[in-house]
Amino acid sequence: MLLGYKEWTWDETEVEWDEECPHCEEDYPCEWSYDQYADWKIGELLPELSASLMDLGWEYGIATGYVGWMNSFGHTQVQEVNSVFLKYMVFDTINDSNITATLDFTHVESGVIKLRRSHHDRPMGETIYIFRVENEDDIEEIYEEELYKNKYWTKLYDLGLEERPKEYKVVR
Repeated sequence: MLLGYKEWTWDETEVEWDEECPHCEEDYPCEWSYDQYADWKIGELLPELSASLMDLGWEYGIATGYVGWMNSFGHTQVQEVNSVFLKYMVFDTINDSNITATLDFTHVESGVIKLRRSHHDRPMGETIYIFRVENEDDIEEIYEEELYKNKYWTKLYDLGLEERPKEYKVVR
């Protein structure tokens, strides 16, 4: 757990209208309500989360997964795991204002954060894994695509986050 959170969720349906606010309509939050929600989540909570991650040895990370409307595989460059990176991972969808995202910290001490998000290109959701990059050898392996895929996907299989693909033999 991180700061007492098993997971951190961004979901704008949590925003409630304020009956004392002159701009809110009944059962419909105003723009300021959304701004307040964003200020708290992005302005206060993400920096706290990134500071806690640094304390756990999460200085650098890389994110990987099958994303976008083509469900294509990709990974980011190695980046510093800070509030800017976390914000980028949660909100990096093109022209989308209806994002729901959850950062799952269940396996954070094993070096994996699971991000589940949905947006206009993937309304049923997509899963992205953020891996802790521990040393320079890991960074070099990342650029050797097959070594990278095997190492990190094996980690997901070992943690039970992904199911290992079944092997099939063709018999003639």
